[in-house]
Amino acid sequence: MTVIRSYSSLEEAHLARMRLANEGIEAEVIDEALASAAPHIAFAGGIRLTVDDEDVVRARDILGLPAMMAAPPRKGIPWWVFAIAGVGVFTLFAQAIRQRSGIRTPAASVDHDRNGDGRADERHDYRKDELVKSWFDNDFDGVWDYRCDYENGLLSRVEVDLDFDGDFDSTTEHRLGIPTQTWVRDGAKGPLLFRYEYAKGVLARAWQDTDADGGWDLVIDYDPFGRETYRQDLD
Repeated sequence: MTVIRSYSSLEEAHLARMRLANEGIEAEVIDEALASAAPHIAFAGGIRLTVDDEDVVRARDILGLPAMMAAPPRKGIPWWVFAIAGVGVFTLFAQAIRQRSGIRTPAASVDHDRNGDGRADERHDYRKDELVKSWFDNDFDGVWDYRCDYENGLLSRVEVDLDFDGDFDSTTEHRLGIPTQTWVRDGAKGPLLFRYEYAKGVLARAWQDTDADGGWDLVIDYDPFGRETYRQDLD
């Protein structure tokens, strides 16, 4: 198996998996336990999508990924390692960005080119040396598909374009850097498909509208280890 892409959310990874399945390619989302137990650090660790070695070239083409940008496999890290360090990870992330960016004017943007194509695919906006917003182009197509807002140096909101169509479909609200709720829509202005509630930064409840009719069809509760404890069909 080969890792072809790391995603910042479980929904984004499964959306890509379903796209591949529709084309006859079997893919697997790994790090799912991490995403359930500590979703607020999924951006730092990444949720990986794998396919069989012989399907790599075709899968990357279907997902619109550059042919030469295949990511090498990474050794998995137990989710509990991330969970222990989860509360402070975004504060440390912001500090690291400030350190590597050097001296800035009172209001400035700092760009980075992660894949070496001569075009910025990561941007950080500052106000008086304080990080206020970050932008990421994770499929390197020149359009921002992941953005973060910060308050007092702590993460306050994350928005993700799950299907890379230019609209942000997923929004996660944070309080003091810790996630409280996530909403996923069918398009930026479409009906809500998923709602996730977190307890102390850990997934506690998920709501799903499986038929996209504007009403919740399913609710699932989870324990702190990401195990399902309750399920109710609401139809």
